[in-house]
Amino acid sequence: MLLKIIKTLLHLCYRLKTPFVELIEKAGVTEPQTIKSYINAVLACFKYSSLQNTHQKAYECWSNTLVKVNNIAQENLKASPKQVDTYVPWDEIIKTRDKFDKDSEEYLLLSLYTMIPPSRADFNNIRIYKKEPTQAQKEKQNNYIIVQGDYMKLVFNEFKSKSKSLQTYENLLPPDLVKVIQH
Repeated sequence: MLLKIIKTLLHLCYRLKTPFVELIEKAGVTEPQTIKSYINAVLACFKYSSLQNTHQKAYECWSNTLVKVNNIAQENLKASPKQVDTYVPWDEIIKTRDKFDKDSEEYLLLSLYTMIPPSRADFNNIRIYKKEPTQAQKEKQNNYIIVQGDYMKLVFNEFKSKSKSLQTYENLLPPDLVKVIQH
């Protein structure tokens, strides 16, 4: 079904001699991220079917269009109206964190998010070990903190930006966060 839609789209773009981006912009889609999603879906169809071999020029055209949209997105990199509406200033986040009792889970969780650089990981299922965990513990618990004397090491094995080149993220925690965890 999807393959039929892609072939129809290819034919429509060719017959109208109108680039795909112009067609969807006329339909009211103007956000580069949304356009990139559409193009990536089409490229996936090419990749996982015989279309890439039988329609090489069309594939190259879609790939080039994706490059152009990526370049436009980079040039226009700014917050969307929705992002602007939901923006919370950093000092308000810190004030909210500091309103909680220092022994509370809320304070600990907000400290994890505010005292270290963004890691694109979730702290809702993290364990703290007082020594290096066993292999069985590591397999059971993807993300954890290891207490090493006065230092603590954060280990993420499951995170949003995980890739073939970055399988594990390890970093020493800053002293102020260590104090919060030890408290």
